[in-house]
Formats: sequence, structure tokens, C-alpha cells
Amino acid sequence: MKNKDEYEQVELVAGQLDLTKPRIVMSYGVNIQGKLLPFTRQLLEQIQSKEVNQTEEVINDLKRLITELGQDDGINNQSFLRRLFKKSDSLTRQLVSYQKASAAVEQARVKLDRSKNYLLADTLLLNQIFTQNNELYRELNVYLTAGELKRRELIRSLPEQKRLEDEFVKRQEAEQRQHIVEVLDKRLYDLRVSIEITKQNSVLIKLIQGTNERLIEKIQSSILTSIPLWRNQVALNIANLQKQGIINSEKNAIEQHNKKVQETQKQLLKGIREVMDIQQDSHAKRTQAELELSTFMVDENRM
Repeated sequence: MKNKDEYEQVELVAGQLDLTKPRIVMSYGVNIQGKLLPFTRQLLEQIQSKEVNQTEEVINDLKRLITELGQDDGINNQSFLRRLFKKSDSLTRQLVSYQKASAAVEQARVKLDRSKNYLLADTLLLNQIFTQNNELYRELNVYLTAGELKRRELIRSLPEQKRLEDEFVKRQEAEQRQHIVEVLDKRLYDLRVSIEITKQNSVLIKLIQGTNERLIEKIQSSILTSIPLWRNQVALNIANLQKQGIINSEKNAIEQHNKKVQETQKQLLKGIREVMDIQQDSHAKRTQAELELSTFMVDENRM
């Protein structure tokens, strides 16, 4: 135990454990262990959160959109910018095409920003659950330590067998005490199992929080800052083209004006791919955590 308060709690719990009553021993620590199942259910529900798990879909939709608007390796289609400045299209049609594309990108940005906020909320809630898990871990350890203390006292009180050969009553008392030891051992074992589960929960929570934080940082730095830059660059290019009157200029001139925009698109796609990698890692960790927690709940419900 770590501090004076915990020592006092151990002594208090130990003092309340009446080893002369088998029913009390059989139920020792059950009230604390009873907190573990609903707590695990709460953690499982958070891991299964639909809002957080929709992040992958939002990112995939954004990647498809940006790929269609830009030129991606292995994609054999005309980029949005090439189609935007086709000579055969009127200026009005070109601008309408841009506005639709810009609106679609902005809509994707809003969804992604919402997903980022869900991840932030998820991380904060997981932090609360982590604190609760640590408190449950501490309570279980208090009961385990108190139970081990009472067990040592009980073992010391058991007389040697050779002294009981001709004392029927004392032998019965010794057998009863030995039975209490066995019952208490079972309860201490169960407490140790529960403690191990809280340790596993702690690891799972920190793993998920870690991927959440990586996702939030990458979404913020690589995507949400690139999208406004992309939109501003395209808008500026169109304004310049209109002002200079070169909408119908040669292809080489158009390519020169679009170079910065295309570079931003490449950086945006790179950021999206990095986010997708982190998202896949996050999904794998959540899936593994869900499996472990679901298995625990099934085992508990069978008991």
C-alpha cells in the first residue's frame, strides 16, 4: 500500500471480516467486484461509439473527393483543374463547377472537423473512465491486502495436527478453520483476477487514447489546415485568370497557374493517407479491446 490512508482502509476492512462466519467470508469483496461488470460495459459501449467509428468513413470519403479533384498516381481521370479550364466550357460553367467542388470539399471539412471533436470528447471520457478504473483497482487492492492479512492471522491460529489427535472438539474447530482458509483463498484468487482485469483495462484505455491523440493531431495539422489553403489557392487562381483575361490561354500557361494548387492537393492526399494509417491502427486496437471486454462480460454472465 502506498500511503497512511490506504493502510487505515486495509485495517478497517480487515477488522470487518469476521472469519467465524463462513457466509461473510464467501461474500468477501463481492460488492467491490460487482462494480467491475457495469464498468466494463460502460468501457465497451464507449469503444463501440458510432460517432468515433464514423471517422474512417469520413476520411475515406474525403480521399475519394480529393482524388477526383486532383491527379493521383494510378488514377486515370482528368483532374478537376483540367476540367475546370477546358476551352469548350463557358466561364459561367467553369465557375459553377468550381463552386460545386469547393462546396463539396468544405462539406467534407466540416464532417472531418466534427469527427475530430468526437475524438476529443471520446478521449476526455476515456480519461474519466481511466480514473474510475484506477479507483476500482485501488479498492480491489485494499480488499486483497486486508484478506491476505486476515489469512495470515488465521493460519497462525491453526494448532498443529499432532496436538489434536485426542481432542475431538479442537480437531473440529481446526477443520472449520481450514475450511475458512480454503474459502478465503478462493475469494482472494477472484480478487486477484479482478485486479488483473483492471490492469488490462488501463492498458486498453491508454492505447485507444494514444491513437485518438495521434488522429486528432494529424487531422488538425495535415488536413484541416490544407483544405482552406487549397480552396484559397484555387479561388485566387480563378480570380487572377479572370482579371488577366487569360481563361482561354494556352495549356502551358494554365498548368503554370495550377502548380501550387496541385502541390497542395498532393500534400493533402499525403496527409489523408497518414490519417488513414493511424485510423486503421486505431480500429485494430478498438476491435481487440472490444473482443477482450466482450469475452470478459460473457464469462461473468455465465458465473
